Amino acid sequence: YATVCDDGYGTKEAVGKLCGSGCREFIYIYSSDSLSGRNKLAGLSAGCRECGIGSASFRVVQSGKNYRDVAETLEREYRERPFDAVITSSDTTGVGAVKFALRRGLSIPEELSIVSFNNSILAESTVPELTSIDSRLKELCDRTVRSLMKLLDPGEGESTVPKCTVLRPRIVARETTRF
Repeated sequence: YATVCDDGYGTKEAVGKLCGSGCREFIYIYSSDSLSGRNKLAGLSAGCRECGIGSASFRVVQSGKNYRDVAETLEREYRERPFDAVITSSDTTGVGAVKFALRRGLSIPEELSIVSFNNSILAESTVPELTSIDSRLKELCDRTVRSLMKLLDPGEGESTVPKCTVLRPRIVARETTRF
């Protein structure tokens, strides 16, 4: 039994919205390899295909989890080839992207748009506030507990609990994007 967020859908939607706002050079930065991370990457690839963004305009870079590491990684990548959109695997890496942009003097969102993932308190704590893909953690937890309670209640039975419940994330637009 599982209750999961469709991470791929969220990142695919983010690419579409960024393209719609004029972004053309993307970088995706992540800190760990996981099933969620692979799903996010698949969604990013699908979004780029749908928007006609070729592999030359879309980079995938792994960095440390610390926001300082992320900022340094983005600085190296930007010196090599500038980009106008950053999608990050978490709000923590999103904070690193904001730090990078501010140190470099890039105007957010006019010169650089940033979308992070999780919609945690960090997304609202940065200046500017991060646009973030909301994985709907509270609802995921609520549904998981309800399913578990049904499984544990002999009167309800296992048959009323779906094997897999998938929730679609929502993009919470804030100050780091033009949409």
